[in-house]
Amino acid sequence: MRLNEVLKPLLENKVDYLAQHHGEAIEAQLKKDRSTQLNSALDALQFMEKNVPKKQLQWVVKQYINGEFLLEEDIQVIAEALNLFNEHKNQLDKKDINQYQSLKELYNTTHQFKELNVDDNKERKLIASGELEVVFEQGNERILIPRTEKASHYMADDKWGTEWCTRFPKNFKRYSEQGPLYMIDINNGEEVYQAHWESGENIKDISDKEPSDIESLKARSVAVQWVIERGKKRIENMDISNPSSPAYLMVRDRYAEPEWAMKVIENDTTGNPPRAAYDMVRDGHAKPEWAMKVIENATIGNPPWAAYLMTRDGYATQEWYEEIKRKNQQ
Repeated sequence: MRLNEVLKPLLENKVDYLAQHHGEAIEAQLKKDRSTQLNSALDALQFMEKNVPKKQLQWVVKQYINGEFLLEEDIQVIAEALNLFNEHKNQLDKKDINQYQSLKELYNTTHQFKELNVDDNKERKLIASGELEVVFEQGNERILIPRTEKASHYMADDKWGTEWCTRFPKNFKRYSEQGPLYMIDINNGEEVYQAHWESGENIKDISDKEPSDIESLKARSVAVQWVIERGKKRIENMDISNPSSPAYLMVRDRYAEPEWAMKVIENDTTGNPPRAAYDMVRDGHAKPEWAMKVIENATIGNPPWAAYLMTRDGYATQEWYEEIKRKNQQ
């Protein structure tokens, strides 16, 4: 019997095996995943199986359980990286996918095999047509906003070879409808970042992960400073829905001060300030008394749930929680 004939039934049963052994963890992650409407482990596994090499499905599942990616948003990026890995792994020291601890490690490894298609004339035409807007330029730094799918794909894929999901049309459309994508170019592509404040993605490097040294980046890059201030202004002016959430996330990721986010949360009239107030307290950015006042005064969001979380974590009393419940049942 040939080896392929032995392996075939094992691979075919892999989805069932993974569902049985990792189903609860997958479904817990699906609840946090804003990119998908799938809610069962089996559906999620079948979706992954259709998109990534089957022999590496278990590794992909592990990354998903660890919160490394959003299922429907990032699966194409992962598939591309795995295909590059499989094509060139004989040139690598680490030839087994299980030797890679994270997607970032995989992306950093496979980036060298990407075939770029840099065309300065095409970029000039995109800028001249308004499809690519230069909104900031100083010294060797500039910030661009892609206004079309074509512009986003050229810069993020053809020119820089990033792992940003927004180089794909569906994802570009989703993000750009929420707010502008800021592409930060330092030293003509030596360093590139993308920021999107409305989604809470904040600033991501070429591998679509948080920069390793945010404080240093903020200190040395005027473009990054500009993008952060622009994000804060959009949130302060309530130019986005539910400003409480991105305000909290800017503090969590060290792009803004807690006092600034507290004011935004207090003034929010469209989102869920009770939950953001709880998040601020949980992460040590605000005092429980402040969050309790936000929750008590809230007429939007879900005050009882935030009150429950405050009580569960020992920040407030059961009596206070019961009072919030009664108030919101009236």
